[in-house]
Formats: sequence, C-alpha cells, structure tokens
Amino acid sequence: IGSRGSFQDRGNESRTWRATAYARHDFTQRSKAWGARLLGRHTLTMVAFDYQVDRRSLSGNPAFMDYDDLRGLGLTDAQSRAGANSLGNVIYLGDSVVGRSTVSGLNLTGYKGDYTRPNNVNINYIQSPSGEIRTGSVRVHHIDNEPIDRLATGASLARDTLETMAAVLQSHWWNGALITTYGVRRDRVKQYSFSAFPTRTDFTRIFNPGGLNTSTPVNEAERDTLTYSGVLRLNKFVGRWMPRGVELDLHYGWSENYQGLSGARSVKGGFFDAPVGETREFGVGMNLLNDKLVFRANWFETAQQNLADASVDESISTVTTMIPDSPSGGIYNLYTAAQLAAVGFAMPPGVVEAFGIQISPPNADGFSNYSRGLAGRDIKSAVSKGFEWEATYNVTNNWRIAVNVAKVTAVESEKGHNW
Repeated sequence: IGSRGSFQDRGNESRTWRATAYARHDFTQRSKAWGARLLGRHTLTMVAFDYQVDRRSLSGNPAFMDYDDLRGLGLTDAQSRAGANSLGNVIYLGDSVVGRSTVSGLNLTGYKGDYTRPNNVNINYIQSPSGEIRTGSVRVHHIDNEPIDRLATGASLARDTLETMAAVLQSHWWNGALITTYGVRRDRVKQYSFSAFPTRTDFTRIFNPGGLNTSTPVNEAERDTLTYSGVLRLNKFVGRWMPRGVELDLHYGWSENYQGLSGARSVKGGFFDAPVGETREFGVGMNLLNDKLVFRANWFETAQQNLADASVDESISTVTTMIPDSPSGGIYNLYTAAQLAAVGFAMPPGVVEAFGIQISPPNADGFSNYSRGLAGRDIKSAVSKGFEWEATYNVTNNWRIAVNVAKVTAVESEKGHNW
C-alpha cells in the first residue's frame, strides 16, 4: 500500500476602494405649481470603484531527496527529480487485502503523534552497470528545513483588476405616480498571468513573487452597459375610481450585464469575450385590504452569451492532456531536446499560449522539462425565461402567511463549437 503526500499552497490578496457622490433636487420644494409637481424630485448617485486581487499558487512534494546526491550514486536524471523521489511511502506486510479497505478490513490505526522528517536518509539502490545492491546517504529537502517555495515543482501568479464608473438617476414624476431609474456603467478589466519561473536541476521552480510587476496583461476589455426601469402607480392616476384599500402598480425593467473578470481562456489561445447578456422583466403588484393581502406577479427573460461551459471541461482536459504530456511520460521525457530539434518538432504557438506552457533549457542529460500553468475551456449561450407569483397575507403584526410559485425554463446552446 503506497501513500505519497503533496502540497498545494494558495494565497489571495485583494484591495478595494470606492468613492460615492450624491446629488438631489426636488422641484416641489419651492413651488406647488403644476409644472413643479410634474417634474417631481430626482436623485443622482455616482460611484467609482477599483478592485485588484493577486493570487499565488505553489504545488509540489513536501519531502524529496537531493538531486545531486542521487545523481552522485548513479541514479538517472528522471529518477532524481523532485517529483519522482518524494518520501512518504508506507509498506504493508500481512494478510491479503483483496476485497478489503483500509477502513473496514485492515484495521490500520493512523499515527497521531509528532513526526520529525529526517534531513538525511540511507537508501539501498542497484548500482549500474554492475547490478550490485549498495547503500548510500542522501540529503532530504522537506517543509521543516526549506521554505515552501523551494519545494515547489509548480508555481503561478495571477492578477485581476477591475475599474468601474457608474451613475444612476432615480426620478419621481408627478408626485410619485411614475418612478423611473436610468443607469450607465463602464467597466475596464485587465488580467495578468505569470508562470515563467526558471527551473533548478531537480525541476523545482525558482519562485519570484514579483513576477507580475513586469508582466503585461494577457487579457484586456472595456464595456459600457445600460439599465432602465419604471414603476407606474395607478392609484395616483385613477385612485378615485378604485375601491378603498386597493393599490395597483405596474413595472417594467431592462438591463445589460457584463462579467468582465469571467472571460474563459480558449484552447486555441487568448481569451473569449467576457460573458454578456440582458434581462427583461415586467409585472404587476396589488395590495388589498389596506396592505393586509399583497399579490406580486413577474415575468422575466435573461439571455447570456460567452458563458464558460463546465460540462465539457473534462472532455477538453482528456484530449488536451495528450498534447504532448501523455500519461506515459510525454514526448519531452522520451526524447532529448536535440532529438526533437533534429526532426523539426516544436510546440504550436497557439497551444503554448492557451495552456501557459513552459519548456526549460536542456539539463545535463539533454532533456527539457515541460509544464503547463493554464487550462482552456469552451463557451456556450443560455436563455432562461419564467414566471414568479407571490401572495402574502398579513394576519397580524406578528403573523404572516406567504405563498410563492415559480416556473423557469432554461435552454443552453452553441455548446462544443469552439475547441
């Protein structure tokens, strides 16, 4: 029974600042004339927003033997790499484990005390070419005697920035008989990614936390969006002809939406446009018996494009994993850099860009290290439409009965067209 540990060290650091300003004017404060009542009161809200998040990811083995020491004993380059010689294996000698699990069959008790990782270990190995079994001492790098970034065989940095400016005007016309809202917004998005960390001879990464400071954006986008809505309060117009204790409102709204930081990376290189869409809704509200009984009905439809399609992530990963780092070791483990160059092999630039591929200079044995830091995805479109109905009965100030019914139909399309 073998068990070999690994670590994932992730960190996020974000900052946000926001500035808000208001302006308000009421035409009825100085005049009660017909024109002043028609113009009503208006409130303008302005917002400036800046957001940045930095992400760090390190991965590797928490303990592995020293590359130079292993090479000195005669082990091959591939056997001496940090990802191939990690410590932590457990060997079980006992009855057959066929049909059993470690939980119900073997009754193994996990070790719960302190564990001190060794700084040196003695290993038995077969010396080549003599075939003799020999013993040698090698140093061990582990999380107790090295910083975590020294042990990392995978490392990446990413940064997302979002700058937003928005303004919303809310207006109450004709003594509040008509309430309208109109909003505009501009978003600027920049995304950075950095994984070009050089490798040591043991194929761990030389991590530079300031790598993002000199990188250029891998994706930039800017978009303006609009929104508007209105509520018509019929009581203000025809209340004199309506039964006492009854209020009736009609509403309509339309809005654009933009998810600037959610753009999916294409398997062909670059980014798809960020998800965009629009929502349209209208409905009616009615209050009866002086707000004792309240009804609300709303119809809506939302259409979106460029949504990341998680349903095909596994298929994309299965196919693209074979290009070129197959489960058997990949072309860069099978052939030296000189052999690949001799036959004219080169990774397609689009594949390199799409998956953040890093290919190291050849080591002493002529082999290059291959790693990828990104994952390509596909996109889809979606439309959802539906109806919501809600009734609330306020029996007393402390007793309320509510009923809600909704029906939503969602349709996805344009799946699997972009990879």
